[in-house]
Amino acid sequence: MTKVDRFLEARPRRPSGLHLARRGHGFVLADEGGDRCRMNETAAAVWELCDGETTVAEMVGAVCLACNVDRADAVEDLRRVVVALASEGFVEWRVGAAAGGDGR
Repeated sequence: MTKVDRFLEARPRRPSGLHLARRGHGFVLADEGGDRCRMNETAAAVWELCDGETTVAEMVGAVCLACNVDRADAVEDLRRVVVALASEGFVEWRVGAAAGGDGR
């Protein structure tokens, strides 16, 4: 199984304690301590899909339909967004299922 296959089968999830809020023209992730991260509409939509049940492959399909992009572009875009969210602790990642190959 390739890294891409493992990534597409992964089911990333939002950690407890964070919530998404609209601020002006964008969104923020916040916790009880306040705002933690600003994000655009696309990143916010991806974060909301990280429910621990939806696979990345299912997310790719949704992005392809909603944004009229090809699968390869959607996979790369999701890889960037999910890895960035995981690196900041905004998405919990199953060990061994990381998109970037770093085990997150």
